[in-house]
Amino acid sequence: MIPVADPATALAWLTAEDDGWTGFDPTGWPATIWILHAMWESDRPTTRTHHEAHPGPHTMVRGVDLDERSTNTGIPLGFVTDPGPGWHRLSWRDLTGRLELSPESMMDAPPCHRWFPYRSWPASIQPPPEGSLDEVSLTALIRLLDGPPCYVYFAQFAQGLYRGRVRHIPTLLDQMSFSPNNIWPFDRNWFVLTDYDLMATKVSGSRELIEAIAADPDLETVHWPFSV
Repeated sequence: MIPVADPATALAWLTAEDDGWTGFDPTGWPATIWILHAMWESDRPTTRTHHEAHPGPHTMVRGVDLDERSTNTGIPLGFVTDPGPGWHRLSWRDLTGRLELSPESMMDAPPCHRWFPYRSWPASIQPPPEGSLDEVSLTALIRLLDGPPCYVYFAQFAQGLYRGRVRHIPTLLDQMSFSPNNIWPFDRNWFVLTDYDLMATKVSGSRELIEAIAADPDLETVHWPFSV
């Protein structure tokens, strides 16, 4: 993908309404859907939390142990891959059912850590990543969106606007460590938002596109009816 020489011009239709600090969230398409970032569960259950299993080194500042005042939640930040043998995919639907959480109780916030009761997640679960699609979900979305040239925007990186084909987005991952915050074709027929603070990605577009995303077996989705 190629950096855009004049990002201000290409972003003008978005920056007129929003600073885009965690990703732009325009409206106006016929339909939207949220892709829930994938999580994984170990085949070897444990009662320990991520904080108990991986407390990390103690950081001392002016005699204060910062690690005693913080918690390792276990939530990944950025792009993650399938953890491999010994792990299986755990759906949001199965986990919320296991925890007896009603969908109505989660609708006051977009899909994020607030949908779950954990301060530190069980060490046997790799939670959904924040701020980035995971490998499985990104691969499926690329398959559905690939075609016309598009813009790719990374909100918190200087010169973070690129142009190219959707299929080439993975070439940027080593540099950015996150999937893009926004993706849209030159004709703006659809729009993708991955907010830095959320565990899901919003796709807006035609009803046909949204139905195809909802039907994809590699994607877990939800219709959350509000704007971020």
